[in-house]
Amino acid sequence: MNSQTPKDPLTTAYLMMLEQLHLLIGQPGNRMLALQNDLEFVREKCIELSELTQEEVEKIAIYLERDLHDAAVFLTETGQELHQWWQFDVQQVEAHLFKMFSNVADQASLQLHAFNEKLRQSALYKAGEITGPGTLVCQNCGETQHFMAPALIKPCVKCAATEFQRILSIK
Repeated sequence: MNSQTPKDPLTTAYLMMLEQLHLLIGQPGNRMLALQNDLEFVREKCIELSELTQEEVEKIAIYLERDLHDAAVFLTETGQELHQWWQFDVQQVEAHLFKMFSNVADQASLQLHAFNEKLRQSALYKAGEITGPGTLVCQNCGETQHFMAPALIKPCVKCAATEFQRILSIK
């Protein structure tokens, strides 16, 4: 289980981008087609406000888009709630983080068809990347990693493999 407090600049940037998306989605007006534009705006703002390179911010944006896409697919295809996708007690997740992620994920589920196909191509999660809340399973041995907050993906503790896939359904 990973700590809920971001400890590195990449994880902090992920959380900052998620919070900015949450704030933009909360604005009044027609938001149905705005998520992709909001993601671009947040990406640019993060480049301006952080000490990260443009390449690092681009990676974080891809990770965030991937996580939101996976959440949107789950919400759309199953009709279940976000806490069922995460597969752990939602009370362990900070209330603010849950609200932000679920609001953005709900918006993303409404715009699922607007997401680029590049997100499907990046469905494989690798050690060294940042991921949002959820459960990843090792592609080599099946060991799971549970993320309560944005965090760095580490090699599998059981077999040291570096490739994972997000669990998208409840068995």
